[in-house]
Amino acid sequence: MAMKRDIAAWDGKATDPIAAVYARHNTDKGFLAEAIALCADAACARGATWLLKRWLEDGRGPVAAALTHRLLTHLGTLAHWEAKLHVLQALPHLTIAPDDAPAVARFVATCLGDEATFVRAWAYTGLHQLAVQHPAYREDAQRTLETAMTVAQPASVRVRIRKALAAGF
Repeated sequence: MAMKRDIAAWDGKATDPIAAVYARHNTDKGFLAEAIALCADAACARGATWLLKRWLEDGRGPVAAALTHRLLTHLGTLAHWEAKLHVLQALPHLTIAPDDAPAVARFVATCLGDEATFVRAWAYTGLHQLAVQHPAYREDAQRTLETAMTVAQPASVRVRIRKALAAGF
């Protein structure tokens, strides 16, 4: 519960305080399970998803299948654009189980139309990651990525699309 208290105390703006929360808790027993559980808490989702993303970027994975499933069941509850962005940025570090693929597909599809440019940009990476792990999504992903390149997009979105297309399936 100390992590929840520390996340709740974060102002949601400056990164130094949330980085300090990570530094205090990332070696705690049960860190990952608690961070994932807090992703479902609207008051903590932004901070908890940031902690999760940082943990994964630090190479602390892999994430156990049960914990990944727990995280992916929370996708529909993520309301803040930064929480969505953090999860999209975490997807390349996660193994998506076949049973979770439809939820990820729905989440990514929703994020492709998000108002926040960075969420839209990273949704293309999420779509690519889903298709890499699950061939049934490849044809649709390829078509979506190619179509997106023909539409006017902000530079940050075009970069993510180009990277996904260049990586192939």
